Amino acid sequence: MPHLGGRSYPESRPRVLKARDPASPAQRYIDSRVVRPRSAGEWLTFDVTETVSEWLLHR
Repeated sequence: MPHLGGRSYPESRPRVLKARDPASPAQRYIDSRVVRPRSAGEWLTFDVTETVSEWLLHR
């Protein structure tokens, strides 16, 4: 866990998966990152609009 100001905050690893073929239920790994918050309760945002839009069109 990262230590900030003597305090520890948990880190996360969000992952983004994308369908190999829009008509197929199979997925492929796109990317992941370790996210280390700078403070307790910090909000993080991720733009996954393109991947979610494709999923909605072909679900």
